[in-house]
Amino acid sequence: EFGLLATALQFQSRGLARMIVEHAEAMARAAGCRAMTLGCIEENNLPPFYLALGYEETSRERATRWNSLEPFTLVEMRKALS
Repeated sequence: EFGLLATALQFQSRGLARMIVEHAEAMARAAGCRAMTLGCIEENNLPPFYLALGYEETSRERATRWNSLEPFTLVEMRKALS
């Protein structure tokens, strides 16, 4: 499982998050994992980022987690690691 990735505003759009996700996937493959799952927040416009990396949406729900002050849409995603 992978989650809670955030990139500081001044470092966004430089490919850093993509590199971190790809590295995490490589580590998971090396450990014998067959898939990576993650949860991301729709209101932060994160699903399109993960879709572009090959993840597929598996579920979505209104949630209040991680000490959030207001509910948000939690999108669960999965990618096969072949």
